[in-house]
Amino acid sequence: MNISSRKKFDELNLSQYKEFIHFGLTSQDINNTAIPLSLKEFMNAGLVPAIDKLVNELTLLSVQWKDIALLARTHGQPASPTRLGKEIYVFVERIQKQLELLKTIPYSAKFGGATGNFNAHHVAYPEINWGILLTIL
Repeated sequence: MNISSRKKFDELNLSQYKEFIHFGLTSQDINNTAIPLSLKEFMNAGLVPAIDKLVNELTLLSVQWKDIALLARTHGQPASPTRLGKEIYVFVERIQKQLELLKTIPYSAKFGGATGNFNAHHVAYPEINWGILLTIL
């Protein structure tokens, strides 16, 4: 247990539970919960705001350039006329759809000891129904 974990438990008035911070867990339990959490925090604080900013800027450009005509292309050659603002907005809609899909991906983690069966927990405290944690987690 590191110093920051101890201090945090003290701040939360959970000092009496400090010995259980890593009880029955492997380093992979810690890694497999920390990594998805860091990805979730990056998504919420970094990636999603950056994509939202990009979408907003592209939307403004699509409105600003809505009347600029250009020749559309297909298969690498000129095709029918279109408008620049409309073509930019096509990308706005695609980005928005992909972002919504990205937001539906769950952040999952492995937890519960070496094999995920709470074996150390059962040995140390057999009177506790550790199986309930399998349904919660």
